[in-house]
Amino acid sequence: MVTRTKSGIISLCILGLVAAVVYGKKWSSGGRMNVVKMAISSHWRTLHPGLQHSLAGDLVLSNQFESLVGMDDHGMIVPLAAKAWKVDSNSKKFEFSVDTSRKYSDGSKLCARDFKESWEKALKLDPKSANSSLLDILYKVDGFSEFSKVGTLSGLEVVGDETLVIHFSTPFRMALDHLQGNRFSAYKEVNGKFIGTGKYVITEEGTDRLKMTPQSQYAQELLPIELSFMSQSEIEKKLSSGDLDVMPYGSGSQMDLGVLREKNIQIVSGQDALHLTMALNTQSKSLFREQKFRQALQSLVYTKMNSGYLLWDARFFRSDAQPYLEAQMGRLLPAEEKGLVELGQPNQQELIAQTKKRPLKVLTTDLTGKYWSFLEEMGLTVDKSYLPVDVKTFFDQMYKINDSDLMVSAFSIANGDPDGIYHRLGRNGAIVAPMSRSQLVEDLLESGRKIIDFSQVHAHYEKVSRAMLREVPFVHLGFAKAVSLLRSDRVVLNANELRRNQGHFDVFKEIK
Repeated sequence: MVTRTKSGIISLCILGLVAAVVYGKKWSSGGRMNVVKMAISSHWRTLHPGLQHSLAGDLVLSNQFESLVGMDDHGMIVPLAAKAWKVDSNSKKFEFSVDTSRKYSDGSKLCARDFKESWEKALKLDPKSANSSLLDILYKVDGFSEFSKVGTLSGLEVVGDETLVIHFSTPFRMALDHLQGNRFSAYKEVNGKFIGTGKYVITEEGTDRLKMTPQSQYAQELLPIELSFMSQSEIEKKLSSGDLDVMPYGSGSQMDLGVLREKNIQIVSGQDALHLTMALNTQSKSLFREQKFRQALQSLVYTKMNSGYLLWDARFFRSDAQPYLEAQMGRLLPAEEKGLVELGQPNQQELIAQTKKRPLKVLTTDLTGKYWSFLEEMGLTVDKSYLPVDVKTFFDQMYKINDSDLMVSAFSIANGDPDGIYHRLGRNGAIVAPMSRSQLVEDLLESGRKIIDFSQVHAHYEKVSRAMLREVPFVHLGFAKAVSLLRSDRVVLNANELRRNQGHFDVFKEIK
């Protein structure tokens, strides 16, 4: 057996910086602040960890639920609900020692069986995305093919209260990294509500507002949080007026740089944290069912960007045709990337002409309407009757309806092992969009998951990169940085507490 206690791979959902709790402007009689006012511009969508499939959902729910492992600020896998783990030499058997000293908010203790039962129950629920949020790991567990009949996974073995063993049917070098996602947390249902072992208990106060109350053992060190969902522009206005204390997480691509001039608003910028893409409809009813038009759009986009066009301020965004970062395995050399992007040049004018006959249906939210003007500046015609939609409609379109030609989308970055892109493009990816599937890319990603010899990884994922740039399931616009906005007259950042899935909302402290 080979013992592994950390990994240098940053997960698909890494935020680039962690979100935080701050202490708001209301004071108790003892002089201590007693409320936290926070807001984010992406909706959490669900309070069930097994159904969450978005970065915002992971951010919020990680304060109530805990997965087996977490991730520190260096991208290392660290203990969370598991104290330790062992992995066999062929990466098929993972044994976890569960920390049974952890308690749920009702006072009951965590045990190994809670993970098995939580995952199996979540697999039976109607998913919020195209696939079950847990599918991109659990489909590789022994017994998955019989799960629909028997309702349990034989490959999840519970040994007493403290030991959980996962048996995978094929090698899975990225299992630890994916298991740190909050959707693989343990939970219990009590009186119709889901509880966890994290620091907070979350309750809904309307569809766009949550109250987060510290568990009893953390009541002396943490304060209640009021978390709201609102537009980026509204967040910035309320921060300026003092009605909010912090935006714990956001995308640099959405920033109004006017906030930089605000005396008491500090922008904390993290690393590249989000892929920004134009996902193309490869299905039969769309113009982009033809590969030549997908390639043509990709080449048009980079002809425009290479001419100096900026979609967003360069401090918070950088354009990049490749989904793999510069230091990642699978990244192609610039000359090869350039040649693949230019494959679409001969068909640019035909694409432009086709959109005059049939304007493009562009699926966006109110936050991404700027893409219309970007497309029009390239000579393309946009269907203006296909208006930006609200968040719920956007996700329904993304995962179920699929009648747009082009969908503006963002998802978080895995800047370690290149298997991280499986989450978005793999056959069983938790957030795969049905409209932009590519069988070739899916096949390559599936075979890549079985590699355990790291000397073979780079060459294989170079094939994935070539396939993505040839097939163009999406046009990769580039990378946005993660940012937090905070009232610097009220809070300071405690930079020593950067840890994934462990207290996102308590890394900012009150100024005393």
